[in-house]
Amino acid sequence: GRLNADGYVHPEWRGRGIGSELVRLTEARALEEEPNVPAGERVYLQNATLDQDERTLGFYRDRGYEAVRGFRGMAIDLDEAPVPSSVSGIEIRLYRHPEEAREFHAAQQESFADHWEHRATPWEEWEEKRFGRETFDPTLWWAATAREELAGVLFGERRRDPDQGWIDVLGVRRAYRRRGIAEALLKTAFAELFHRGERRIGLGVDAESPTGATRVYERAGMRTLWHAIVYEKELRGAT
Repeated sequence: GRLNADGYVHPEWRGRGIGSELVRLTEARALEEEPNVPAGERVYLQNATLDQDERTLGFYRDRGYEAVRGFRGMAIDLDEAPVPSSVSGIEIRLYRHPEEAREFHAAQQESFADHWEHRATPWEEWEEKRFGRETFDPTLWWAATAREELAGVLFGERRRDPDQGWIDVLGVRRAYRRRGIAEALLKTAFAELFHRGERRIGLGVDAESPTGATRVYERAGMRTLWHAIVYEKELRGAT
């Protein structure tokens, strides 16, 4: 079982052992939860920091944490609405709420199945997470269809960040990849968000994704704003 840790020390209070104590307490708390993790599964802690923060990188390494993955924050600044690209045999259209909800759930789960540390999300949990959030807007969700079969999905948001629109989910099913569908969905979302007043649109991406997601976003005109590294410490090995 993965246990996430998230802690910060104010710059004025650094160098006094506060971070070390927070990590010690976090690890102790994680070990208390170890009996609740199914037998045979790994127990490990993760935390992330920007790759330019050498002080924090060294802090984690000194305490037995190892770098395991990289992630990027990317964005595009728009002066005009992009023209959505077309893909032969593919229609890009809006999501139909709520009748397509379960289909979108299934499409997202399938398209993210090879994502790093992917955990399948049951329908009930997914429904609550997606439709219960304040930023849910069905007019910013799109489907890429091939003869009515979902080939890809995109979930966009506006109110998540006051300074930019946001692409929360972009997934293309494996059978439909490398046809330009992801870029077509992106540019469709970019154009709509631009018309709603957004001039910057961002997203987060696994920099080491086997799908080549970073290259897709770069082709669509996005650039990297930051790069974060996930550090991990194993507390109990798998058996």
